[in-house]
Amino acid sequence: MVVVDELSFKFVENEGFRSFSNQLEPRFKVPSRTTISKYCINLFTSERKKLKKQLRSERICLTTDTWTSIQKYGYMCLTGHWIDKEWRLQKRILNFVRIIDHTGEGLGNEILNCITEWGIKKIFTITMDNASVNDVVARYLTRKTKEWKSTILEHEFLQVRCSAHILNLIVKEGLSEYNESIEKIRLAIKYVKGSSQRLEKFKKCVANAEISCKSLLCLDVETRWNSTYLMLETAIKFEKAFNELEDQTNFDILNWWRLNSYRFPILSQVARDVLAIPVSTVASESAFSTGGRILDPFRSSLAPKTVEALICARDWLCCKSNLNEIEEMLIDVDKYEELDKGSVFAILH
Repeated sequence: MVVVDELSFKFVENEGFRSFSNQLEPRFKVPSRTTISKYCINLFTSERKKLKKQLRSERICLTTDTWTSIQKYGYMCLTGHWIDKEWRLQKRILNFVRIIDHTGEGLGNEILNCITEWGIKKIFTITMDNASVNDVVARYLTRKTKEWKSTILEHEFLQVRCSAHILNLIVKEGLSEYNESIEKIRLAIKYVKGSSQRLEKFKKCVANAEISCKSLLCLDVETRWNSTYLMLETAIKFEKAFNELEDQTNFDILNWWRLNSYRFPILSQVARDVLAIPVSTVASESAFSTGGRILDPFRSSLAPKTVEALICARDWLCCKSNLNEIEEMLIDVDKYEELDKGSVFAILH
């Protein structure tokens, strides 16, 4: 269960799971996570022996790719493909190993170590994407394996280029003619999904437009054309809702620049300066209203520095929506003023 359902080892120590197990069979002693981790390793070792025995008589086609984890560790996945004696297509992940050397020679050597460890002597092809480093990998493996007895044509045709990757490049090139339109749709979806308020407003527009589609707006991964297709396919169903939202929404120039600053890095810096220019003195005049509340009849003896501290601090804290701290601070200031007055009287007397 832990392996198949991708659960953490500590799952077995969760109170809910232990209670559930106790209800099913009170006599069953739930193992610790240490025991579970050992069991998983033993299971892996046992299954690996079975698979290794099965692969001895098969001619294997390989696929490989690399990946970077959130910890910034590089990993390589090596997968074996073959058709068994019952004519069933089989696929198994052979290795999922951390890699340090990302050069072609380094990756090729890692793959060679993996297949050697498995005892694989019959390699037919290896399928990789079109990255230039993979050409080096293919040449390295060809050089190292062409003398093997089971090698066909000295592995002259060992490398197979990933057709999905090629297709992706073709479609991306075709979509480049419509890149401006696609980018507008992408930004519109980002705008709607950028806040819960805008999303709720968009849902009302969907209801008003009587759109019955149950699909949800989705953003694409720009390097994957199929996800771009899904984004466009969904967005076109909500065209009327987008039009209504546009009619209802005032143009937010700052939000537009926030979303588009990466496209105009220099101009966006100019915009940040220009758009910050105030068109009136209301911002400063409103401070006098605050000053009037602070300098009420009961606090008319506040020192100028104290007034400045109160007005400025209130403005700064309001920007953080932290009015509770302001009230506490005002109480502290009252105490400070009382103490200050006391010290003055002490000096006078």
